[in-house]
Amino acid sequence: SSDVCSSDLQSVWDALKADAGVSKFVALIEKYELDTLFDQKYNDVYSLFVPSNEAIDIFLAGSEVKKEIVDYHILKYFIQP
Repeated sequence: SSDVCSSDLQSVWDALKADAGVSKFVALIEKYELDTLFDQKYNDVYSLFVPSNEAIDIFLAGSEVKKEIVDYHILKYFIQP
């Protein structure tokens, strides 16, 4: 049995938005309107490969982060670690 109430659980999207270390990825998701993927009316499963702000800064030093790059970090499949 778990001591965590369902009301204490947060969605993956809420957890990402609360993590300052990935705020630039969150901003890119919002910029390209991919945040709708996390709408609870959909019951889809995704695997996310979330780069840190530092990784995004390194990438931005040589290129722009286009929507296609962000898309590569969101898979519509569950990947078992």
